[in-house]
Amino acid sequence: DDFPDREHLLLEIARQARERGLLSLSPLPGPESPSVIESHCAKVILSLVPGASRNRYFMGFELDVAIELSGTGILIDVEIDDIYHRSQQQRGIDARRDAFLQLLG
Repeated sequence: DDFPDREHLLLEIARQARERGLLSLSPLPGPESPSVIESHCAKVILSLVPGASRNRYFMGFELDVAIELSGTGILIDVEIDDIYHRSQQQRGIDARRDAFLQLLG
């Protein structure tokens, strides 16, 4: 957050991603989290929500549960935060991810 043009840089990256059509999920899921809480919550969501998938990557960020709304181009990220998300470092990572995804719409 010490970088003064951070917001401008993120806006430009988001603009370029939209223009180049880079706004799609990676085709394969990443490794499952060892978190028992995340695993149980994700299984419940996957059983209830059509089109939901787990541990997918989008623009370099891992999404705990991604929900693609068919035919709309809308992607919903559901984050399941275990206790380690309370650390200052992880909160910073989460905040940067959330800010960037928000810029993408």
